[in-house]
Amino acid sequence: MNFKIQWGQCRVLAVGSICFAGMCACSNQIVGSENQVLERSAQSEEMVIPLSCREQADKIVQSVNGQFGVAVEWNGKLLYEHLGQNDFAMQSVVKFPLAMKVLDMVDKGELRLDSYIELKPEEMNPDTWSPMRKIYPQGGRFKVSELIRYAVAESDNNACDRLFRLIGGPKELEVFLRNRGFNQIYVCSTEEEMNQNPQLQVKNSSTPLEMNRLLREWNAGRILSHESTAFLRNVMSSTQTGKMRMRGQLPTHVVVAHKTGSGGRTSTGIMRALNDVGIVYLPNGEILTISLFVSNSPDKESQLEAAMAQLTRLFYNQVIELGATS
Repeated sequence: MNFKIQWGQCRVLAVGSICFAGMCACSNQIVGSENQVLERSAQSEEMVIPLSCREQADKIVQSVNGQFGVAVEWNGKLLYEHLGQNDFAMQSVVKFPLAMKVLDMVDKGELRLDSYIELKPEEMNPDTWSPMRKIYPQGGRFKVSELIRYAVAESDNNACDRLFRLIGGPKELEVFLRNRGFNQIYVCSTEEEMNQNPQLQVKNSSTPLEMNRLLREWNAGRILSHESTAFLRNVMSSTQTGKMRMRGQLPTHVVVAHKTGSGGRTSTGIMRALNDVGIVYLPNGEILTISLFVSNSPDKESQLEAAMAQLTRLFYNQVIELGATS
């Protein structure tokens, strides 16, 4: 089976050029719906970038075997996208909107960040990623704020599933998203369910462009209260996973609020998913919103992470050059 990306057509925006057919669409996508169309109103305004920057981005994307979904925006203006309207498995990226749902309950007075939630010994699954279990193998009582930090910053699956039970399950999260106009993010399974049945991993999905929109709306304070937005921003800025992905080649002083996701490999060595989504805060207060999703790749994890880091650094440098101050 040939996993090299097949290139078709997409819109190219470049300074000093007109729109023309480029090399940007993948034909061997196995996750997604052909009938799914992103409404124009949900897209960000497009912004022209130098042709050299786009060519460099295309080269990085083409270096990845498998499907590489990319959406990059500067202050809400679309700089670059590849497979931006296609569905990709979120994996642990789902913990970002899950935290938003929990914090929405806090904003409504249904919970407090300092409320204690019990995790029983039988809820501490030993066969999943859980830094929390290494410290508390028998469970215990945890503040809501602690569970959010474990689930988001450390991507703890036991903390994630306890939060899912707290909100009433995956469907409640999907209702939360639908009620706020996010119709291309699907939440169907918990971490435990996906661990038991790997086929379910593709059910929790999002398009890169829709995830970018969720990031923008959250960061702008249009979904949660100021306090809850700031709390989650702080948590995501302390993410411990995927340090070589979006953050890998940025200056150390740059703040990145992000959430990673990983799907492991199949029995034949194919990476199911490797993701990183988040916001890069520029020195002058402007933002880069970036969603990066890789699926079905035989490449080494280090290669995929390097491609993510290169893309992020490329556009960080570009917007600094276009006007953001360093």
